[in-house]
Amino acid sequence: MSSLSSNQEEQQRPVSEYRILALYRFIPLVTPQTNQSTTQESWDEQTIMKHPERHPQLLQLQSELYATLRRYETRGTLLIAPEGINGTICYPYPPPTAVDDDDGNDGNNVGEYDNEDDPVKSFISNHPLFGGEGLRTRSSVWKEHQTHDDCDDNNIIKNSKNSRSDSITSDTTTTQQTNNNRPQQAFQRLKIKIKPEIVTLGLGRPITNTTTHTPTPIPQRHAYNQLANPNITKGQYLNPKQWDDAMKDPNVLVIDTRNSYEIDIGSFESAVDPRTRHFSEFPEYLERLAGEFDWSQRDQEQQQQGEDKKKQEQGSDNNGDGSNDTSSNEQTTKKKAPPTAIAMFCTGGIRCEKATSYALQSNLFPQNLPIYHLEGGILSYLD
Repeated sequence: MSSLSSNQEEQQRPVSEYRILALYRFIPLVTPQTNQSTTQESWDEQTIMKHPERHPQLLQLQSELYATLRRYETRGTLLIAPEGINGTICYPYPPPTAVDDDDGNDGNNVGEYDNEDDPVKSFISNHPLFGGEGLRTRSSVWKEHQTHDDCDDNNIIKNSKNSRSDSITSDTTTTQQTNNNRPQQAFQRLKIKIKPEIVTLGLGRPITNTTTHTPTPIPQRHAYNQLANPNITKGQYLNPKQWDDAMKDPNVLVIDTRNSYEIDIGSFESAVDPRTRHFSEFPEYLERLAGEFDWSQRDQEQQQQGEDKKKQEQGSDNNGDGSNDTSSNEQTTKKKAPPTAIAMFCTGGIRCEKATSYALQSNLFPQNLPIYHLEGGILSYLD
């Protein structure tokens, strides 16, 4: 084993730059299994959601990620959960050929990744469990020259915009000179955490009855989040041009799914601010929002359009009953006219993907109401 620590070796080895890789994918990483024997723990869906940190498949994946990423002096945070993977990591480039690990291995088992141009990105992108076409990544170069004293206790550079799992780091031109003026790591350490969710919408929390504001019984406490599974359904992606067209339509309700402190920095002009402090408050916001609209009015309008079209096809010119129908629809109501569609967006795509999943699976809105989200979030829109 080398007499130098990995941090010392990193300081001595020439590093031209540090690369940032932000990634996420909703994909089932575990499957429910019935109890096969009295000595084995049963992993039904409820047990998986309650205790993901004990699941053998997630523990094995965590060990594999730690072992491989440490060889390349990678730092940052990855979240793995039954629903997928999410996080941001930083690593030196060119990569080291081998790094001693904590178990005393000499690093020679890096193997097939040694000759890759970017072995870290190759390892992540081609991983058999979460890699492939569905994995969403964003790469950039970390250009800051900072000491680790600039990091907070959560392993994040102070004032950096990648302090949330849904915020994807982009290129920055900010430089702060240090004594040696060498590129510095963006993070203090590598953390790979097993969580109930890769972006928290409320798994494991009691459902709150909005009428009585009392929690539901404990046996039902996980049902809330089961209505937000992007692996089952999610909104329709819109590319930047389609998104611009949607925002021009005054009948499309545009919702910013980010938290208030993020929205205060800037948002699309026509977007609605849910005024949430945490993403876990978003389902309750959607429940209130759905109650603001008169969805029966939308059904009546669609029904009337269908009848008008049918009359036109039949060549009918009846005007006798139209006035009666119109007068019945002119009843005053306190509820607003409903939108023709809902479009959501966030920073990097992960949060709005889960938000549209909840909107679709919660049955808060009519089943035929189109629900969209901006593909890749604001960052992809700005590219």
